[in-house]
Amino acid sequence: MVATIHLELQENDMTTEIRGLYRPNPTVWTMFMFLNFVIAILFLSTIIWGYAMITTHRNVNPAIVSALVLILIWLSFYFAGRFGKKKTNKQMHQLKAFFNSIIESIEKT
Repeated sequence: MVATIHLELQENDMTTEIRGLYRPNPTVWTMFMFLNFVIAILFLSTIIWGYAMITTHRNVNPAIVSALVLILIWLSFYFAGRFGKKKTNKQMHQLKAFFNSIIESIEKT
């Protein structure tokens, strides 16, 4: 994941207020949430499929295996997200330090 910064400059009487929002790249975050949503829908569908198999006295093993595979995929997304969060956190601190150094150099002039 890549960190981004959104800056907003707001003029007040004699000063300018700068607000910064440090966050992960919105495109990557949207894709990540979409994939989690797809996995959740597939998991619910698998649970319904498994229930239908049970009520019709058919073999439920394919539904159980599918549900377990979807849980493993979701867990891999979870740990990938945690890894990305740690990586992005470091980048956000670097962005903040860079931005603060620019502000300090402007204030000196």
